[in-house]
Amino acid sequence: MNRLSKLEWCCIQKEGIQLIEPNERLAKDYINNADSDILDMKKVSKKWKNIVAYYACYNAFYSILQKTGIKCEIHSCTIELTKLFALSKNQQEFFKDLKSCRINVQYYLRT
Repeated sequence: MNRLSKLEWCCIQKEGIQLIEPNERLAKDYINNADSDILDMKKVSKKWKNIVAYYACYNAFYSILQKTGIKCEIHSCTIELTKLFALSKNQQEFFKDLKSCRINVQYYLRT
């Protein structure tokens, strides 16, 4: 059996990548959430800045996905989708690094 690419794997997962009807309202809600997260970063401690920064980026990108008719509830698969959009390699890596940082801060209490 051929080894599946990460995107192919994501497409066959129950909560993975799915094509849906584009949803302008949800797209707007996600981008508003991202904007709010950025404003909140000024008010929170360093630990929470890392978490909020990740969700600001995640929500901004998820807004694009909703607008284009893509749903994905697996964060690593959502990040994998950045390869299909106009994000540079540096931006893709930054997003992955933010996720790692969030996990370390949120679950392992590393700041």
